[in-house]
Amino acid sequence: PYVWTQTLKDVSITIPVPAGSKSRDLVVEIKKKGLKVGIKGQTTMIISGELCKEVKTDDSTWTLGE
Repeated sequence: PYVWTQTLKDVSITIPVPAGSKSRDLVVEIKKKGLKVGIKGQTTMIISGELCKEVKTDDSTWTLGE
């Protein structure tokens, strides 16, 4: 349910969310060795897992777009 692209320096993950979702409706946790993305109030995550390499959390961002 998502698209993953990667270069030597960047990783980009595009995840579909329900139409009309606001950033406050989402749970996004970017950790050194893990990533979780889900909808608040739902027990099942869209993505939840360990990353193969550590990421710089201070350099990590997420956006909600169309």
